[in-house]
Amino acid sequence: MRSAFGPRSADHEFQAMRFALDPNDKQRGALASHSGAARYAYNLGLEWLIEAIERRKLDASESVPNAGAMHLRWNRWKRDPANAAGWWSNNSKCVYQ
Repeated sequence: MRSAFGPRSADHEFQAMRFALDPNDKQRGALASHSGAARYAYNLGLEWLIEAIERRKLDASESVPNAGAMHLRWNRWKRDPANAAGWWSNNSKCVYQ
């Protein structure tokens, strides 16, 4: 059997772990903030990507942004005061990647 980690042999065993969280109110708020911010960033990036793909359908010379280009666009977007995105710095930068 193959896995994402390579071929599986008889002398290797994979094990999954499940942990239950028991956050306090402050932690619950942080979890909600991080998950909401991640979802917002994902949806915004998806919107940008769909727009680029639609433009490319109309004009084959249009490029579809790669991860690096999307990251740069996010950085420009989050710093633009017109977007009222001052909340982005309340969370880990890793939330948006």
